[in-house]
Amino acid sequence: MEHRVDATAPGAPSEPVGNLPVAVLFKDPPVSGAEDAYTPAFARDLGLRAVHVPLLATTDVLAPAESWLPAGDAVPVHIVTTSRRASAALARVLAQTTEPRNITVWAVGPATARPLTGLPGVTIRGTDAGDAAALATQLLAAPDLPASLIVLRGDKSLETVPTRLRAAGVGVREVPAYATGAREAWWADLPQSARWWVCFSPSGVDILCTRFPAGPLPEVRVAAIGETTAARVREMWPRARLVVAPRPCAEGVVQAIRGDGE
Repeated sequence: MEHRVDATAPGAPSEPVGNLPVAVLFKDPPVSGAEDAYTPAFARDLGLRAVHVPLLATTDVLAPAESWLPAGDAVPVHIVTTSRRASAALARVLAQTTEPRNITVWAVGPATARPLTGLPGVTIRGTDAGDAAALATQLLAAPDLPASLIVLRGDKSLETVPTRLRAAGVGVREVPAYATGAREAWWADLPQSARWWVCFSPSGVDILCTRFPAGPLPEVRVAAIGETTAARVREMWPRARLVVAPRPCAEGVVQAIRGDGE
């Protein structure tokens, strides 16, 4: 069945989505039941068809709660998570224990917090931060920040939050939550032609470089979800035509691409 965008929506394209120029999003498609903000926004506001091509394969390595999470609910435990994968691992571990908890999770954004929403004994904060640097700023400004906290991380995670906290004298215990590698034969899912590549992490850029060391073809422009990812694009593909989202969300990417004349 052919999918068409509501023609009454502002900026809606006048042709079927399947006929639109392609923007490749190097990220996982939405999980079941989650809203995909990118596909409708790209079609409606940019006249582009969003195609998800996941680059990363992750393995949940978070150990059982009793090996790293303090028992009981008498004292709040503060946990930082800056990725949905880490949050999903934490949700799995908490679902496997009946121990009462009093946990404050600092999540960098709504998507990161989603796997933990509604769990008993879990309070979520920081979802308006948008990136790790802003989350670190919120943490350091919190009047109830404990003397030490736990940071869930992947094997390739950036050290933004732990570095800022340690510099301020806050104790940090880093707990491995997931391991990341390249998804097998990801390049087989690439469309034959595209107008935009949208990159969401430095590790994703590194994986792209294994197949495209000189960058995408000249007619393909690159959008980065934020400055950290953009820095890796500039380092690896200095000739790429690059725009950077002012906010790490679908609306921010749309704004950046529009600013490039799309």
